[in-house]
Amino acid sequence: VKGHDSRVAALVHWIGSQNLVPDIFFGQEFTDFHAQEAFVAGMKNLGYTFFVIDRAPHPLFMNSGLLVASKYKLKNISFIPFAFTDRLGCDRLVQKGAIVCTIADTKAKQRMRLLNTHLNCGYGPVADATRYRQVKNYLLPTLSDQSIPTVLIGDLNLDTSNQQAKQESGLEGFTNLCEGNITCTNEGVAHLRGSDEPIIYENIDAVMPNSQRIGHTNLTITKVVGEDEVLLSDHYAVGITLSCV
Repeated sequence: VKGHDSRVAALVHWIGSQNLVPDIFFGQEFTDFHAQEAFVAGMKNLGYTFFVIDRAPHPLFMNSGLLVASKYKLKNISFIPFAFTDRLGCDRLVQKGAIVCTIADTKAKQRMRLLNTHLNCGYGPVADATRYRQVKNYLLPTLSDQSIPTVLIGDLNLDTSNQQAKQESGLEGFTNLCEGNITCTNEGVAHLRGSDEPIIYENIDAVMPNSQRIGHTNLTITKVVGEDEVLLSDHYAVGITLSCV
């Protein structure tokens, strides 16, 4: 990548160059251990001090790929694994699931709970049904818990503006703040590899609060572009300021 040793280094530089550098970063598809370590090292230089990475034992050394980097300590960290029977295709090589953590005040009271997830990839009815099970069986019990204001964040690989998808996944009644916006494209792959496949734009990412107590401002959805104008990620960067009352 022009000006950097790797795409990971370029990504860290991009994050640090934004007008509003996030207090907490949620990433997906960091399945490679070296990429995780390089990213953490780079983010430390930006002032991040607290990291959550799922490194559960796996025969192929491929964990969930979920990563959290924060400028302050997070509480009540846990991992919700998706069972092998509720994963499909190449996602069975990766321990998919969700990282759960909470933001607490100085008195250790839980103010907001955050779920970082990446649902099954793939197209077609079987892949759709797999994602619906992942939401219903593993995410909804936490998202539906009103005792703590909760936000679901990540790559759902489904478009919540599709009412059938929203109904079958059990997400009716929840609002995706990204809905109606393009959040993913394959154009970077086409540019780098000379692919002649059609360019696809999708709306498959989510910031989904479970409570009206959670306020939000400054929603931005931005292409992650390096200094040579090549996309550093197939997903756009979703930024948002959340508050809880």
